[in-house]
Amino acid sequence: MFHHVVSYRRSLVLILCTILFLETQADSDICKICTCNSLTTRINCARRNLLSIPQPIPTNVEYLDLGYNKISRIEKEMFQGLHSLEKLELWNNNIATIKEGAFTGLSHLKELYLFGNNISTIKEGVFTGLSNLKTVDLSYNKISRIEKEMFQGLHSLEELDLYENNISTIKEGTFTGLSNLKELSLDSNKISRIEKEMFQGLHNLEKLSLSFNKISRIEKEMFQGLHNLEILNIGSNNIATIKEGVFTGLCNLKELNLGNNKISRIEKEMFQGLHSLEELYLNSNPIEKYEDGASYSSQHS
Repeated sequence: MFHHVVSYRRSLVLILCTILFLETQADSDICKICTCNSLTTRINCARRNLLSIPQPIPTNVEYLDLGYNKISRIEKEMFQGLHSLEKLELWNNNIATIKEGAFTGLSHLKELYLFGNNISTIKEGVFTGLSNLKTVDLSYNKISRIEKEMFQGLHSLEELDLYENNISTIKEGTFTGLSNLKELSLDSNKISRIEKEMFQGLHNLEKLSLSFNKISRIEKEMFQGLHNLEILNIGSNNIATIKEGVFTGLCNLKELNLGNNKISRIEKEMFQGLHSLEELYLNSNPIEKYEDGASYSSQHS
């Protein structure tokens, strides 16, 4: 009996030593390519000309920088087991494809940077499980359309950057569920119209930027429900007419940029209800007529 106990203990010690060795070996392998701190909680693999993501990655890593490499795709469960990871940088690569479930297991991830890649499509389910994510940067990609429920499940998201893509269409309900979103950037795309209720549910949004698009008209109650919005930038578009009631409900708006459009006249009730407005930009518009009562004391032209 005693012999069996000793044998069992030896086997257990051997298994534990093997696991420890393998983890140490994994750490040292990736740290031969990348720069790691002593605890491997921070790993910098940026600017290494990597064609793929080095494996295995130490499971205790909190910060992983894979920016400025030549990675072309992110496979399913590529980061499986990295439960401590809070910040992941994949900027300036050649990423064109992100498989569904690519970020599975990253339950503590707070920041995800994917700017400067070749991403054209993001399928539903790519961001599933990222319940603590606060920042997503997808700027400088080739995304042409935003599908409904693309960002489903990102209940903690506060900042979403889609600047400089090829987006022409945004489906109604795309941003449903992003109740904590504070900043949304859609500048420098190819958006020609804003669908009614496009921004439905974004009750905590503070900054919305749609400059340098192809928007030609803004319908009544387009921004309905954005009670906490403070900054709205729709400058550098093709807007010629703004109908009465467009800005209804934006009671906390402080800055409104309508510069560099095709607005020729300012209607009397155009800015009705904007009681908190401090800055109004109308520069570079072919304005010919201001109706009586339409002027605003803080207006910049």
